[in-house]
Amino acid sequence: MALWASWSVLVVLLAALDGSTGTGISHAELFELVAISGVSATMLQLGGFFIGERAMRASFIYANTMVLIIPALLLAWALNQQLLQLNHLQWIALACGAGGAQFIALQQPNQSAQMGWQMAVNAAIVGIGIVVAQVLAPLLVTIPSGFAFAHASSTSWGTMLGSQAPNTPMWLANIGWAAAIILALLTANKIAKGQALKAKKLKCLPLSTNCQPLKVLRNRHTWFMTLLFIMAFGSFIGFAMAFPLSVQAIFATTREWQGGELIEAAANHGAPNALTYAWLGPLCGILARPIGGWLADSYGGAKVTWWCALILATSCLLAAQLSDWAYYSATPERWFLAYILVFMLIFSAAGAASSAVCRSITQLFPAEQASYALRWVLALGTAGAAYIPWLWSLTDQPGLALVGFSLFYLICATFTRITYLRRHSVHYNP
Repeated sequence: MALWASWSVLVVLLAALDGSTGTGISHAELFELVAISGVSATMLQLGGFFIGERAMRASFIYANTMVLIIPALLLAWALNQQLLQLNHLQWIALACGAGGAQFIALQQPNQSAQMGWQMAVNAAIVGIGIVVAQVLAPLLVTIPSGFAFAHASSTSWGTMLGSQAPNTPMWLANIGWAAAIILALLTANKIAKGQALKAKKLKCLPLSTNCQPLKVLRNRHTWFMTLLFIMAFGSFIGFAMAFPLSVQAIFATTREWQGGELIEAAANHGAPNALTYAWLGPLCGILARPIGGWLADSYGGAKVTWWCALILATSCLLAAQLSDWAYYSATPERWFLAYILVFMLIFSAAGAASSAVCRSITQLFPAEQASYALRWVLALGTAGAAYIPWLWSLTDQPGLALVGFSLFYLICATFTRITYLRRHSVHYNP
């Protein structure tokens, strides 16, 4: 997860290389890099769903972990070049999406009465990879390395420890080298201890008529839960990947209307830096997941999902207004604290809703189908890492995309109310 999530940091560092555009790469193209990695993670998770139980074998997971060493080394090679190539970065982002696909291995419910809470804790533990990447990757690039070319930043940028002045050298390739070394040590340790578990017998062929994956796809609740999980987990993972660059795009540049023309300039050295604070949002989402699971166990998944959808809709409208005020301001830092706080609320609501939807799935599906349903909705939910940065890349008005997200959340709240919260509904408040 950390290898994949490091792209949320890398695009911000690329933007800092040459003011607002990086090495000739626009903000729109940087958002597209994040979206490409999200598409890859989604497609690979869908492949894991149709493979069936084989995708859950320890040997299969270890093999995938070993394969991740290749994109990590390619990332180190690409970032070690004096002139960074956009097409190289696009292909490597596509390969690094395999890191996000590993998340599917944990979506296996148990038979405990507190299923929402336990699955939420499992998911939160894995999600820590996102926070680790957003905290450590900016620190890694500050370490002088004989294996990396030192790129000089043109604007100030930040780490968790504070701001870095313009012209500070960045050893970007350190991100790839560190990932490759850690992955190599991890897989070598597993192989040395012989911990690859014996393969389990398959219950069915992936595409047979009696296959549980196909039974899940024929269940209408699969598609209902997919919509709600795209709203919940899709928002969490999508904003986690794109939020740092959105902060960079909005607050690292000042804009003023002069004579009917919009004049842009780099923000002063005292401007807030995205990587100093952006990791707080995903951390809030991770911490909210166990809380959302506990609330869903206590009060029902549909009720928690409905309230979270309303909070998401309202918060996104507020974030849209704040982003527009900051984007067209000569002093965007005035709106920075409010923007960060609103997004912390968005992340928290998305994290809690993710656990609530998982709880509902365990109530709506038979035990033998629940794990497949969870894997399906997780694969489609990961698409949030593709469509959220992609929609942000399509417009010069960041608030416009947030208004669209708000309308989507209102639709989901209405759907939840009608389908699962009517008193005489067959599946009331699962």
